[in-house]
Amino acid sequence: MLMKILDDFLIDRIFEKFSHKFQVATGKTCYYLAKICHILVAATISCLCIMYVQDPHNLISQKIGSILLCIAVIVQEMYWSNKYDNKDREHLDSKEKTMNSARLELRRFRLIFVGLFLIVGWFYIPAIKTLYIKDYLVWISILLQVIYLYFHSCTPLPPCTSKILSKLKVASSKIQNFLFPKPEEIPSEK
Repeated sequence: MLMKILDDFLIDRIFEKFSHKFQVATGKTCYYLAKICHILVAATISCLCIMYVQDPHNLISQKIGSILLCIAVIVQEMYWSNKYDNKDREHLDSKEKTMNSARLELRRFRLIFVGLFLIVGWFYIPAIKTLYIKDYLVWISILLQVIYLYFHSCTPLPPCTSKILSKLKVASSKIQNFLFPKPEEIPSEK
């Protein structure tokens, strides 16, 4: 019950508000933020696997296993990205704006990853006396997966123009007029 309250709080008060402000500022939806998190998760897992492969104390079977794990994670990330891509497009194209269906579908998955993030962050990392970069990369990859799930569960605003882009267009036209002024027309006498 407490985790569900935390889940609703995180979506409604933090991630959805941030994604709405981001969408108004840039014109990109919460799905864009989720895809960025997908790329970052795959990158951190790849770095982790590369570090594991380069460790001379690991056996060759462990090195092959870490390469296969890296490939499996990248395939999983691509699967999740493509699985909800059509739903995201349907949701953005629909006339009536309703709650994102992934909010309810991914609730258990989000709660599992939040629990894993809290356990690793509160118990595992403080319990170990010497931490390596590998430990932090595992924690960061779990954090990025949690952020992905929450951004993917947010309901985007209707499509809008970017405030930043419109301000840049106005500024560029002012700079262009300043640098390259248009010749003034001389009124002809009649």
